[in-house]
Amino acid sequence: MSLSVGAAKADITPPVGCLMGGYGARKGRAESIAAPLYCRSFVFDDGQSILALVVCDLVFVTYDITSLARRLVAEDLGLPASSVMVTGTHTHSGPAGLTMGVDPVFTESVSRKIAGSVADAYRRRRPARLKYAETPVTTISQNRRDPEGPIETVARILLAESVGTPSPLATIVNYACHATVLEYDNLALSPDFPGAVAGAVEQCAGGQAAYLQGCAGSINPVWMRHDHAEAQRTGTILGLAAARTVLEALPLGNGQWSVNLSMAEDVAKPPPANCRVVTAGLLAGSSLRVSLSRRTRPPAQDSETELAQLEATLSGPSQPEQRKAALARRAAVRMELYYGDRPYQYAVRSDEEPDGSGPDEVEVQTLRLGSDTVIVGLPGEPFLEIGDEIRRRSGIRNVLVAGYANEAIGYVPVASEFPRQGYEVGCARFTSDAAESLVDGALRSIAAVSA
Repeated sequence: MSLSVGAAKADITPPVGCLMGGYGARKGRAESIAAPLYCRSFVFDDGQSILALVVCDLVFVTYDITSLARRLVAEDLGLPASSVMVTGTHTHSGPAGLTMGVDPVFTESVSRKIAGSVADAYRRRRPARLKYAETPVTTISQNRRDPEGPIETVARILLAESVGTPSPLATIVNYACHATVLEYDNLALSPDFPGAVAGAVEQCAGGQAAYLQGCAGSINPVWMRHDHAEAQRTGTILGLAAARTVLEALPLGNGQWSVNLSMAEDVAKPPPANCRVVTAGLLAGSSLRVSLSRRTRPPAQDSETELAQLEATLSGPSQPEQRKAALARRAAVRMELYYGDRPYQYAVRSDEEPDGSGPDEVEVQTLRLGSDTVIVGLPGEPFLEIGDEIRRRSGIRNVLVAGYANEAIGYVPVASEFPRQGYEVGCARFTSDAAESLVDGALRSIAAVSA
């Protein structure tokens, strides 16, 4: 079975002066461009089916962006929506207004550039072989809710290697970490550290690379300073780890040798055990809707009363554990008030008028790239444990899980985190069973492409 892979990218940087997304505390508009924002597209073609993966340097991709881009791709290449996955890197230094209702000009422009880059990637297809690898990365992130909590400990890498002359055509680096090295006072458009990841891989290994954001809802980067040099440093650490792994994986299936002078022969040297060739199989895409129940937020007056009580508690003497619990609850209540005034925030569908009640249907998607390899796309900001659970229960050897895929629905904490309160729980739009619903949906989507 033959496989061809193409890669292309398009500049999606908005003009200076645009509103920036990612931080409610940010004041002012974009004053400069520290580095371009791109959509990076990858097309996989086995002669019978075609799949497309797009990674955008945006805080989110919204339903509006994904649906228009998919419609345009269908017009160009005839691909069904289930075969096109659009994700965001979650940079907090990109533009706001990513819906038709807020900024229709930019939203349409991004969607058209996505479709154009997919078409360009299709034209650039070349015979390829896929490889999967993992490499440890533990120094650039920390659990943002508990310093002792879980983090992503390995980067998962999908390499498309040119057939004939072993060299990278495309590299996808899957890792979970908020793209927030740059803080709210930054007014320069930037891909944050994900841009540096892609740049380091491309410079050191070749081909086109992308950072595929994982389930980063509970994971933050570590930093020495909130500046562009630090974003570059953080991304380079991950990018160089990935680039080294890519280069070490090239001999797999191609062979490498060392000259043994005493024996007068070339002796084979096996590649490292952390990489393997993806087992060939028909490409397939699956997309399904998962029903999630919205939380009922308390009346604003009740939240304001509780917030005043919490402030009083925190202003007086308290035990460390009491203070910690009060701080977590205060963060949650503040966000309850914020989203209570904004029921439209993170609307699952722009053509709906959300009233804060009733279930919503969100998309879960799977792209199968071989009999043992899938990319799962989840909406919103899933917690790390959701991706881990999907991999554990999938029965698939190589699983890349992308958060921030296809539509924006906000944070999805795991059920065990709800009693601990905190910012993410206060933001959460859905009830505590949403995480398990996403896991179940992902498993059903994987099963659909594995049948």
